[in-house]
Amino acid sequence: MISPSEFKSLITFKSYASVKDNVYGGLTRTLAETVQQWCKFERLSGSTGPNQSRMMSDVQARITTRFNSGFTTNWVVEFEGQEYTIKFIKTEDPAYKRFMIIDCSVSLSQTSWS
Repeated sequence: MISPSEFKSLITFKSYASVKDNVYGGLTRTLAETVQQWCKFERLSGSTGPNQSRMMSDVQARITTRFNSGFTTNWVVEFEGQEYTIKFIKTEDPAYKRFMIIDCSVSLSQTSWS
């Protein structure tokens, strides 16, 4: 059972927007802050491994928050300065869409172990 009293973390959902480039007249795709919501943020697991001569850490997280039909996996979640890629979104109860559970990850590049 999900309880809104557990929603103690503030996250920011960002979506991609096209912004006009004043120099060349084209459009640039950028992330724009869209919505802030209270949630329950849980770190699930993480792994570290080499990727193109660098060490990469893949951090997995689960976010539980109130349902919003506008969110898609094309959006990004920002929490404590890190941007998380949404892997998938599911509802607690498909018949009654009150809460959504979002699984996401972020890749942290590490060039130094000091």
